[in-house]
Amino acid sequence: MKKRRKIFRILKIITLLESGHKKWTAQKIADFFEVSIRTFHRDRELMEEIGVPIYYNDELQTYEIMDNFRFSPLSINREEALALLFAGKLFEEENFPYQKELETVLAKIKNALPASIKNMISGIESKIVFEHSPSVDISRKDINELETAINKQNTIEIKYYSLSNDQNTLREVDPYNLYFQKGAGYLIGYCHLRENIRLFRIDRIKRLRTLNKCFIYPENFSLEEYLENVWGVERGKDIEIKLLFSDFAARYVKEYQWHSSQEIEEINEDQIVFKVKTGSLEEIKSWILSFGRGVEVLEPEELKLEIKEEIEAMSKIY
Repeated sequence: MKKRRKIFRILKIITLLESGHKKWTAQKIADFFEVSIRTFHRDRELMEEIGVPIYYNDELQTYEIMDNFRFSPLSINREEALALLFAGKLFEEENFPYQKELETVLAKIKNALPASIKNMISGIESKIVFEHSPSVDISRKDINELETAINKQNTIEIKYYSLSNDQNTLREVDPYNLYFQKGAGYLIGYCHLRENIRLFRIDRIKRLRTLNKCFIYPENFSLEEYLENVWGVERGKDIEIKLLFSDFAARYVKEYQWHSSQEIEEINEDQIVFKVKTGSLEEIKSWILSFGRGVEVLEPEELKLEIKEEIEAMSKIY
């Protein structure tokens, strides 16, 4: 995720500097991308390494790109073309807010390919299918308004439906970031009602209005740190969790990277101890229950009791 953001940031820096309509100091570039000046200079060094002619204008004390610089014409092989097309196909059937734009750019990529590569990929493209997770309806109008409010740093007013208490509340929110995960879109921002940074599912926003108020994006807020130990989207106090997986469940769990903090200790061929640190207790509880008798909670005791209570309640139904 870090590498992907770095690539997009460098491409955007090149675009900003090429436009020429504004002079960019190191501080302005760092502020624009909400990174440190040290991060910008690391980006600049990488740009120099890959041949982007960025230079410092001593007179204006700004960074610029030489006027004759242009990216080389796109040249891709069969495997690279397939990678682009399949990355696009991952979202083709999802409720993706940029669906039309995605279809357009995929069509452009296909049309720009040499005939030889078109013929090579046409047969295989239809034979590879991606299964998509359930998704919710995300309004493109809301996405556009949220993007504008984030860019202009405008406070918004939302009527928000909370699933946990089945109520609508009116809130003022300083929008910081948009976050898409498992078929849903989320707004992360400072909620003036709760006086804390909160996460709002976009499809549960029943009404949205941009206010004539501006906010300052906090220097000490990091989206990466905010989402660091979440299992899905739920946030809470981080807890060390230790699980014992057996038989099929043990073999299955070993195949995946479920979380950045996970550790797996092999007891024998049919048993592993899975350790993870997260504050998403409700979400990981559902994940644990999905393995049935193939998993046992070792720690913490409170999670062990919650799983036990859930199983007892389920047994009464059946």
